[in-house]
Amino acid sequence: MEKFFNKTQKSPEKLQAQTEVFAEHGIHPRIESIKEINEMGERQKEFKDKNPNIDILDYPENTLPFARYYRELNEQATMLKHSDMLAAITDINNLPKDIPKELVSLIKNQYPQYLTFLRKEKSTLNKLVEKNIETYNKKFKEIVSSIKEQIKNTEAQDISSYLSEGTQNFAFKVSVDGSDFVIKIPKGDFAVEMTVVNKEIKAMMRGADLSNLSHLQAYSYPDNVTVFNYIDGVNFEHLKKEERNKISNQTIQFFIKTIKEMKKRGIRPDVGAEGNFIFNEKEEIIYIIDYTLNDGTDTNYKKSKKFCIDFFGEEKKKIIDKSFSLFSWI
Repeated sequence: MEKFFNKTQKSPEKLQAQTEVFAEHGIHPRIESIKEINEMGERQKEFKDKNPNIDILDYPENTLPFARYYRELNEQATMLKHSDMLAAITDINNLPKDIPKELVSLIKNQYPQYLTFLRKEKSTLNKLVEKNIETYNKKFKEIVSSIKEQIKNTEAQDISSYLSEGTQNFAFKVSVDGSDFVIKIPKGDFAVEMTVVNKEIKAMMRGADLSNLSHLQAYSYPDNVTVFNYIDGVNFEHLKKEERNKISNQTIQFFIKTIKEMKKRGIRPDVGAEGNFIFNEKEEIIYIIDYTLNDGTDTNYKKSKKFCIDFFGEEKKKIIDKSFSLFSWI
């Protein structure tokens, strides 16, 4: 989106990185205050009285509470989804004929703000995003394209690299340069996919230095995928009762301590499925492989405590109660 006015030729990866950073940090979807909503209500009534035959969906944005918020939220998701396509635009006044209609209006709405944002760009953040794009394109893009093509023609479970399936994602195990990785491809429509991927990326960035969490290796907004390290061990859903009983109190305490640290960072484990946890017997560590931003549904982590008791059994309830009481969850 910037090349046509910039004398210095930038790489496609840098241009795409600038677009993604702008989408994340330059667009700020904001819900209106009570005062603003009341003012909108008054303007809406005034507009309705003057235009009784106009459908409410065609009312001006400044008369509809939350309209701007949802528009900007959608623009943010659209920009991330098409960041590679936006980065390839060389002339804002002569857009490619095959460009999606949603991008045309987005460019008109956001381009002035984009130019302003570039003048204040955070080069360190840009470099991190650019590095990610380079890594993804070099190591994973072709693999992802191949898996997605296979999904079109067969059941995901029948693909050789298939690992597991959650409520929102397919997971595939792949090997690149002698290392194993897990590629997560969301299921569902466009809006759901972008929400899932965006939350995963943000959550994994917050948990990047916690040793017993899965760690983000690469991601792609245009392809709607995340890539993280493959973790050896036995999935919780495959651990028999006698195997669960052998897990030491120290290991359980460290697991709960990690959940506490996650809370401080605004993230939480997805305790909706046992398959989101792996036990490595050799290392005596419980790994959390699926976690997300804490949306407030488990403020005091009661669900996490209940999950621990249900999984490890009443025999471990005493140590679980003690571990959860050692620190405040408020």
